[in-house]
Amino acid sequence: MLWDIYPEELEVLTLHDAYLTLAGDPPAKIPFFVWLFENPNSPFALPGKIDLYQHDCLHLLLKKGFDSFGEAYVLGFAMGNDPNTHGFHLVLFQFVARFLYPSPYCLSQRELEEFSAGVEHGRQVPFKSLNYSNFQFLQAHQLPALRNILGIE
Repeated sequence: MLWDIYPEELEVLTLHDAYLTLAGDPPAKIPFFVWLFENPNSPFALPGKIDLYQHDCLHLLLKKGFDSFGEAYVLGFAMGNDPNTHGFHLVLFQFVARFLYPSPYCLSQRELEEFSAGVEHGRQVPFKSLNYSNFQFLQAHQLPALRNILGIE
């Protein structure tokens, strides 16, 4: 099940069990430009790059749905939380996401504002580089406990 708004019933689940409720796009469905700038295996990936599993875990930890606003926020959070992200990277990503990403991956002006809110939140979280974290080791923890451990809330 994919959801647009984060369902509160996930709050009693472990990261593993909450992840099992998801049914996102398989890697083969991700458009080339999205892969080029966001996938850790791309030579042109920007800071904040993250694989699909980690990305979905961030959705759960940030209580964000999978609508375009939730996606924009999670992308912004990953970039803002990566200490290697500089202003140039943010401007480049916003341009690419607005004008080069295909629909439905391209971001509107309102979605870019949500992206910026995610960047600010990511910068404020004390635990940095969550996009590089191995959430496999944290699967047995309930979501609220993980947010507390990682300083997300």
